[in-house]
Amino acid sequence: MVDDYATGADRLAVLTPWARAAADALLDVVERDDLETVTALAWFHWYRQRETSDPDDGRECAEIAVQLFLVAGQAAPDTPIPPELRAVLDARYAARSLTLDDAHRLVAEAEADPAPGTLDAAVDLLAGAELLAGETPGDPERPWFRFLWGHLLRVRFERRRDGADLDLAITVLQAAVDAAPGGPEGFGHWYAGLGLALLLRRQRDGTEADSDTAVSALRTALAHLDPDDGDWLVTAQNLGVALLLSGALDDAVHQLTEVVAAAPRGTAIEAEQQVNLGHAHYRRHGTPKGRPKDLDTAVSLLSTVHEGAWPEPAAGRLRAATAPLLAAALFDRFRRDGEQADLVAAEGMVRAALALPESAVRGDRGKYQLLLAGILVQRQRFSGSVADLDEAISIVESLRRPAASGGVRPGGVLHTLIEALVDRHLLTSSRSDIDRAVALGREAVRLSEVTGRPGARSLDLHLLGMALVNRSEVTGSREDLDEAVRMATEAVALLPDGDVNSPVIHGTLAHALRARALYFSHPGDLDSAVAAERGRVVSASASGGTATAQAQVDLGVTLNHRFERLGARADIDEAVDLARAATARMLPSERHAALNLAGIALRNRYIFFGDPADLDSAVDASTAAAESIPTDHSQYGTVLSNLGLTQWTRYRQARRRADIDAAIDSLRAAAGMFPPRAPAPRGHPRQPLDVPVRALRRDRQTPRPERRDHRRARRPR
Repeated sequence: MVDDYATGADRLAVLTPWARAAADALLDVVERDDLETVTALAWFHWYRQRETSDPDDGRECAEIAVQLFLVAGQAAPDTPIPPELRAVLDARYAARSLTLDDAHRLVAEAEADPAPGTLDAAVDLLAGAELLAGETPGDPERPWFRFLWGHLLRVRFERRRDGADLDLAITVLQAAVDAAPGGPEGFGHWYAGLGLALLLRRQRDGTEADSDTAVSALRTALAHLDPDDGDWLVTAQNLGVALLLSGALDDAVHQLTEVVAAAPRGTAIEAEQQVNLGHAHYRRHGTPKGRPKDLDTAVSLLSTVHEGAWPEPAAGRLRAATAPLLAAALFDRFRRDGEQADLVAAEGMVRAALALPESAVRGDRGKYQLLLAGILVQRQRFSGSVADLDEAISIVESLRRPAASGGVRPGGVLHTLIEALVDRHLLTSSRSDIDRAVALGREAVRLSEVTGRPGARSLDLHLLGMALVNRSEVTGSREDLDEAVRMATEAVALLPDGDVNSPVIHGTLAHALRARALYFSHPGDLDSAVAAERGRVVSASASGGTATAQAQVDLGVTLNHRFERLGARADIDEAVDLARAATARMLPSERHAALNLAGIALRNRYIFFGDPADLDSAVDASTAAAESIPTDHSQYGTVLSNLGLTQWTRYRQARRRADIDAAIDSLRAAAGMFPPRAPAPRGHPRQPLDVPVRALRRDRQTPRPERRDHRRARRPR
């Protein structure tokens, strides 16, 4: 049969079922010293693996052929073998004589030698040694060969990024720890190697199960490694990173704090641990368990590393690792505290990163672009620049294309685009922008039905509600407002406890309810709006920063509306108290909003209850608002209008010429800020001109000249 194949007389003879059955029967009884039979069986299996179309049969026959040729070649070195097997058999011969001491030296040489051939030869040799050790049942050296082989496979993956190497390394290392003599005692390094390989695959694939398995392996490793062991620090670091990726952020912060304390002072090693700890604090600040100081700690740690004087090449690597995290942390702190220096620093860092070649940003270009778009959306709220919004929209549009790089989340791109379109509509009165924002909001809500994450769906519903309520203010659509209320109500109901976006989502619900109450006198809406604003104040208080002050202003506005409808003294008293508390909390650049509310609420309280001290305080507050707001601010005209109305009210009470002159000047200046009034949209009642609170409402029924827009951001953090 073998001769028939070799001479070409019958090349299919090796494929017949009876031939395979006969060969299997011979394999069961053949002796190692029967070289003629062993050699014939080797050639049979070699020929069969050539001809079979069954890949499993081919692999099995090839391995049997290698084993048989190895036996024959050792007994008779002149035994003819296929040329293709010569290198494999030479490696097997070398592996058979390999000792554990030789194997450890081989691993050290392969790690130190950058030549790829040295590493490949070592991997092949250890694979052969592990296989040969398996021929003897219970061979105590086999787990050691497995561990060293898996270790070098992981090293080769880190050099070449071949995923097959990493997957095989995890399989081999898992088999090694499962067979560790006497359990994990004394084998902490093995578990550390398995944990690192699992961590690398988690970073590559994002498989959550790998995070949990890595945490378990690394905890076992640390339990059996002495703190003086050279591998203890890197294993402790890997455990901190694995905990971070698994979402166990409290444990990650605790673990990485210990690692930073143990790292050599003033070294790049310490800096790397500070980056990891800063990352853990940054991640935790956006969770229900987070606290305001987490964000400040993250900025402090990351700034220290980013601005530190480190030796090359560590300096470049550390700056590349910290730049995206630090920029994102500064951006979040700006949204919390309103300090424009943080926004400027974040933008500079992102633009510098985007100017680098692709290799320097390590595939993160898309993430940098999305962050820049978010920064531009926030900046235009201070600059009033349509150009900023145009650039932001252009960036996120490019990221929606299939060829976009950087691994950005589609949901994040969609959220930023919706916000940018809504804001551009507010500055330009573009109907196409607000219609598209609504359409994209509906798309985001549909996508969130698939993900099933309550926090993400809550955010999507909020964005759709925000777009709908803004469109209703242009079109007068009752349907849009009703839908906005439904979307925002569901968004609030889905909020996880302590969610970082809770203040802005409560604010959208209050905005929709307040608008429906004002435009359509929907019963109960003002009470519901007040309740939503109270929820916003509570959630904003937990996050710290200036968000609490802005929430207090908006609650005061809603209470002032309800007072004008129902006349409850408690509402107007609380509105005044909230305005004063917000004035004390707000940054100078934002304080005009609280002062403006104080002027309106005090004036209303005087009109209804007649205390002259309230009227004097109202004039003082409105004057301070007009003096603190930039003259190119988009709300400057409304602040002047409220000041003029308050001065006129005091003139009617005290009949002082100075008050009426000041009122005329203020109202004349305010009138010049607005274009002629267009007819009210269908369904919207015309508001009386002397209702003071209309100056606080964003009246967007007609286009306004472009001005710096300092409205507080409604962007979720």
